[in-house]
Formats: sequence, C-alpha cells, structure tokens
Amino acid sequence: PDVDAGDLVLRNDGLGLVAFDDPAEEAIAFLTFALGAPAADGGWAGDDACLGGEHRRVRWEIDPPDGGVPTILEAHFTDFESDARRFADYRYSRDPAATQPDEAKGVLSTIEGLTVGSSTAALEAVFPDTNYLYRDGEVTADTGRLPRYWIEPAIPVGPDSDLGNLPGWVAMIGMTEDGCPAP
Repeated sequence: PDVDAGDLVLRNDGLGLVAFDDPAEEAIAFLTFALGAPAADGGWAGDDACLGGEHRRVRWEIDPPDGGVPTILEAHFTDFESDARRFADYRYSRDPAATQPDEAKGVLSTIEGLTVGSSTAALEAVFPDTNYLYRDGEVTADTGRLPRYWIEPAIPVGPDSDLGNLPGWVAMIGMTEDGCPAP
C-alpha cells in the first residue's frame, strides 16, 4: 500500500491502520513500511513485570523534515493472556534528546489533532473535563479514558502543586489494550 507516517492516527484502538490485537508480525511489517526501519527492536522475551507471556518492544524514531519535534513511537507486542502474539500498546513521545522549540509538533496525532507538542490548552479544548493527576513523580492528564488512553503533559510540578489548568504541552500520548502496561 502507498502509506506513510501521516496515515497513522493515534487512537484508543490502535494506530488507525494498525489495530490492537492485529498479529504482531503483520503489524511490525506494516509499521516498518510506513515509518522505515526500527531504531531498536528488543526481540521476543519474557517479562516478569507482566507475570507471564513473551513481549517485544519495537521503537521507531521519527525525525520530521518540516521542523516538527523529533519523536519516538514505541510499540509493544505480546502474547500475554492470549494464544497469539499481537499488537498490544504504544507510546508516542518527544525524543528526550530533541532540541526543537516547545511549540514544535510531532508527525503522528489523534483524530482531534492532538500530538506531542500540543498545548495543554488544546488538550483541554478537546477534553474539557481533563483532570491532572500526580502519580509516582509524574503528571498524567486523565481525559476520562484511563487506563486505556493516557496523555502525559510536560508540566513542572511537585506533589503539592495545584494541577488545574497549568500551562504546558503534551509530552507523550499512549494507548493500551493488553492489561499489562509497558515499563
């Protein structure tokens, strides 16, 4: 098929053209066709954190040509609680080594246009009931779709901060279907 990264959509049921529960090898092949060769592939291995099953994490580095922010898509494949290896979750995040300005946007986005680099104001416009939660030293934006759908804004806060309507930008968008979150 004639597809590229722009055809992939960050959705709560997969990546648009690649759905959760699709066979792992087919999903990896399709993502490789759309995004190019992976930057890293951990191969199939057991994962004690998930209490069973084999897992494979494959990472693509997306360096947009138009001045957008360099990003990382990490896809997780597993046979956890299943008889077959399948696409289970993903995280789309800003490359920690990126030096692009904060307002630069990632290539992949949700159907509503939210992406890495979107402002928290844009997030709140799409999800007006967003609550910011402070957990384990990180802030998560609860859009009412957790735990299958989570967004981590880059907001400098501490455990005693007022998390309502803080300025910031989206640092990571992730979705899961497998019941065992990726580390």
